[in-house]
Amino acid sequence: MNNGEQQVSSGGSAVDTTINGGLQTVFGGGSVSGTLINNGEQQVSSSGSAVGTTINGGLQTVFGGGSVSGTLINTGEQQVSGGGSAVDTTIEGGLQTVFGGGSVSGTLINNGEQRVSSGGSAIDTTINNGGTMSIAAGGSGTGIIQNNGGAIRANTSAILSGTNVNGSFSITNGSARNMLLENGGLLMVLQGHQAIDTQVSKGGELQVESGSELLGTTLIKDDGKLSGNQITNNGVLHFLDNSSANYSGTLDGTGSLNLNGGKLTLSGNFSQDSGIFIQNHGTMIMDNLRAMANVTIEPDATLRLENGSLLAGRITGDGKKGGNLIVADSVWKLSGDSTINSLDMSNGTVDFHSIQSPQFKKKLEGVTLNIGQLSGNGTFLMNTDIASYTGDKLNITGDANGNFVLNIKNTGQEPVSPGNPLPVVYTGGGDAVFTVNGGKVDAGVWEYYLSKDNTNWYLKSDTTQPGNPEPGIPNPPVRHTTKSTDAVLNMASAPTYIFNSELQGLRFRNSEKSENSRTSGGVWGHYIGSDKHISSKGAGYS
Repeated sequence: MNNGEQQVSSGGSAVDTTINGGLQTVFGGGSVSGTLINNGEQQVSSSGSAVGTTINGGLQTVFGGGSVSGTLINTGEQQVSGGGSAVDTTIEGGLQTVFGGGSVSGTLINNGEQRVSSGGSAIDTTINNGGTMSIAAGGSGTGIIQNNGGAIRANTSAILSGTNVNGSFSITNGSARNMLLENGGLLMVLQGHQAIDTQVSKGGELQVESGSELLGTTLIKDDGKLSGNQITNNGVLHFLDNSSANYSGTLDGTGSLNLNGGKLTLSGNFSQDSGIFIQNHGTMIMDNLRAMANVTIEPDATLRLENGSLLAGRITGDGKKGGNLIVADSVWKLSGDSTINSLDMSNGTVDFHSIQSPQFKKKLEGVTLNIGQLSGNGTFLMNTDIASYTGDKLNITGDANGNFVLNIKNTGQEPVSPGNPLPVVYTGGGDAVFTVNGGKVDAGVWEYYLSKDNTNWYLKSDTTQPGNPEPGIPNPPVRHTTKSTDAVLNMASAPTYIFNSELQGLRFRNSEKSENSRTSGGVWGHYIGSDKHISSKGAGYS
């Protein structure tokens, strides 16, 4: 039949009809079988039936009360309306749409798509490689078999159950469990809902709305995608072998983030109570990120802070030694002792200052940063308590190369004496140059300067006096007091100098009077051609 119409009424039947651009209508009580639709249409009304229809670019419509079975959809579409049913449909490249109230069962999707609208249901669907099953909120799919390469697109308001390569999966009551998203698959986790043990593989995407949460293990692998403005992860978020994964937004929660191989770029805000783990040659890039988490880096892995990022937390290794850290135009704020294999700084800052307010700390607890190799240029913000001979330590077991500034803040009680040199930097070698911001550190009445001894750097309150001492008798060291201390000592010494200066004029007058014969009356004057420079040196104060 070419561009014509065939009507099959009650009690009638049609076998092996070919429709080329025409229409076949099956009314109640009528039946057809073996129909071939080429860009035409078949309509099956209430109580009508069609068996073994093949659709090539055409349309099969099943109205309420109608039923079809064994339909093969190559490039066309099958629509099942409310009250209609379709059994054992095979989709090779076309589309099966199930509207509200419609039901299908036994559908095989090889390279096409099954769409289930709200109120529609699909039972025992098999999704093979290249096939897609899409279920809207309120739609239902049960007994699903998802084979490798098959895709499911749904949100957490759908009803879903079945099996995949990882076992049983389901979506019910706003909770998605063990979902596999690949090859165009998508799961939207709606507000107030949760996703448990989700796997996102190549071509898949997990969209997470604010107010929802990730639980169990969320695996993002082979360039799978994670998206959402705000994500709460209270489980394990695991990135595996992604060549270039990225996330921009707010990621927080009580869980952890694991990077196993590949590369991951994070931007926005980040907080994971259970920390970050980087391993197996993985590279994590924090790009304009504000992060609060402890980090564990294996020796062959790398963490890079760039573009104004801030990381607050400890960095440690796998029990042997740490991984590699790059700090470029960013800040790492230590919260405790840390160990890394190498530190490369490019205008970066490493801040030892505690993130805890000083008013809650009884005394300084020095933090030690252990580094295998140090290079580049940057600033270290460090703390000391010279009175108790404690402070932060920079321990470089290998070579240190570059130029670095130590911005040292002394806290605690004032030292009663200058004390011994306080070590602040240890190195195993190299040509690194360390300088103190401002040239010195004030502690009580004393000034402390950075001094190098062999390969290590110390804070010392004394320096060698200039000049050539007698053979065998070295010049004693000079101890420096602070400018404020010098001012106090000068104020104490000044009255004596002022008193003597005032008396000097009277002495000159009496001397001249006794030596020169003068008549009574007249004027006496004395010109002073010098000034006074008062120093506390030798004042004898202690």
